[in-house]
Formats: sequence, structure tokens, C-alpha cells
Amino acid sequence: MPNNQAHDPRVVDPLDRVASAVGLSVAALESSEQVTILEQSNFDSGSAPNNWFVSTKSGGSIDFSGGFARGQYPITAGNPDSHVNISVPIPYGVRKLYTSFWARMPGNMGGCKFYKVQGIDDDPAGVANVTFGTKNNTGIMSDVSYGDGSTTGNDTQNTFEFTGSGHSIGRNSDAVILTPQGRNWTEVDWGTDWHFFRTICGYNSGNSAATEKPDGEFYVEIDGLVFLHATKLFNRHYDNGPIEKVVFFNAAQNDNNPFTVDFDDIKIATGGFAQ
Repeated sequence: MPNNQAHDPRVVDPLDRVASAVGLSVAALESSEQVTILEQSNFDSGSAPNNWFVSTKSGGSIDFSGGFARGQYPITAGNPDSHVNISVPIPYGVRKLYTSFWARMPGNMGGCKFYKVQGIDDDPAGVANVTFGTKNNTGIMSDVSYGDGSTTGNDTQNTFEFTGSGHSIGRNSDAVILTPQGRNWTEVDWGTDWHFFRTICGYNSGNSAATEKPDGEFYVEIDGLVFLHATKLFNRHYDNGPIEKVVFFNAAQNDNNPFTVDFDDIKIATGGFAQ
């Protein structure tokens, strides 16, 4: 657990802060389903759980000796790859995840996939992926990227922007998009401290053109502040399978300096956020 977690006032009753920011009731943000924790780790054992797949390549490294997951990226300009990966399997059939974790960039800022939800990739059914990524050389988090399900290949074709403008919505003309901060998460926001993230990634339902519904959802909260809450979405093709795994760290491709990303206290749940 990050050293400053127990003393950080920004994470006290975050749902109250969220509801105030977007004019919603707390009940509107909480799920009525039973919360089930699928996977979690605080890395206090000095390693990741045995069923989590950890890999490095092309000069990347990962270390758990500090009681958290530290991924170190090399210069990635001219060296694009999935340098650091923690891949967490998700039980078959899950279409909506509530994920919370602590993260920081304690040195140089950099761009990577950061946190990515990956669907089952199966030809000819295709795949639906969603990326909560950071930008090259700056570490800025500005959007959630996805595909609107127009085709079976859904990855980064569309975006919802934290600024509230410049969205690439595809067929989501009827989506409800809330961006109460009206700005990106920046280098200044990162500083060198730990920050508490909560995300929702819900794929829309349906297994045919006749039955698909725009009931997908994305949500990004950092330190109790909502940067994005988008609902009534198409974010997969009806042939796409459910979520297969989530990946932390992941690919980087155009950073001029090495950089470090730390993760801790990861909790992945269905039905609502794990406490």
C-alpha cells in the first residue's frame, strides 16, 4: 500500500465528491449488483499473483521488491514494443469491470497503454479493446480510446476526450458524455506522488444487429475527481467476445527519455468498486 494512502484526504468518500462534481446522487453511481472481487494484489509478497502473467522485452524491466510493481521503460523512440506487462486474466463472460489502483510516475513522464482492457481476439469475430493510456514524453492522460463496433476490429479508432471537446464518437451520437473537470490529467497533476484511480469499462450488450444495445460505459476518476463518465455507448461489435484480460503498463513507442511507472493495490471487480 502506498505510504501516503492512509493520510490522503482526496480519497475520503470519493463518491460524494463525484456526485457533487457531476450533479448526480451517490446511488446513481453505485451499482445495485453484488460486488465480486475477481483479482487483487498489493504486491506485499514481493511478486505478482501466480496466475498473473508478467513479461518484459526490448529493454524494459519490472521489480516488486518495494512492495509495489515498478515498471521501467527504456528510450522507446525507435524502439516501440510492449516493454513491460502485467496481464491479469478475467473469467469468461464478463463484460463490465470496476478497477481501482494506485499509480505514480516518480521521474520522467512517458507514454504507454497504462491500463488496457482486452477482449477475446478471435477471427472472424474480431476483438474489442479499450485503452486508458498516457501520452508520449508527457505522461498526460487525455482520453479513453476504443472502437464503436462499426466493424469487428475495435481498438483505438474512437476517443472520448477529458476536455469535453474533440471527441471521435463514431456511431455514439446519442451517448451521454460527462467531463466535469474539462481538462486533461497533466504532468503537474502527476508530480511524484501516488494517485488513486478508479475506472469502469462496460461493453455494450447484444449478440446480433437486432439485439445489440447502446448500454456500454466508461468512467475515469483520479483522486476523487471525475475526468470522464460516458454512458449509453456502443463500444463493441455484436460478434466480439467478452473481456479476456486487463493489462497494466504495456506498450510504449516514442519516448525520448527512459521513464518509470509504479502500480499498487490493484483491485478488479464486477458489480461495483471493491473497498
